[in-house]
Amino acid sequence: PGETEWNIMDKDGNTVASGGDYAQGSTMYTHEQCLDVEGVYTFLISDNYGDGICCEHGSGSYNLSLGETTFIEGGEFSSSMQHKFVLVEQDTVVLTFQT
Repeated sequence: PGETEWNIMDKDGNTVASGGDYAQGSTMYTHEQCLDVEGVYTFLISDNYGDGICCEHGSGSYNLSLGETTFIEGGEFSSSMQHKFVLVEQDTVVLTFQT
């Protein structure tokens, strides 16, 4: 668990939210963050050991939500996974997927 980090960057590459150093396994961690409407963002999750957070050595997962709606989720990756999204309105997200 301590090998996983994530961040959300704006279109200029500035980190607007981040997390990591999760020492306790089998624990749900939650982070709330306000983001600017019409902002273009990149969510990047990385695993220093290179085995992701799901499946071979555990059952971890991640998700990004807007209100009650999850718009990005996953867990199975090797070293990193990246998702790009645009917060179009307070309740609308447009996203693209990239590894």
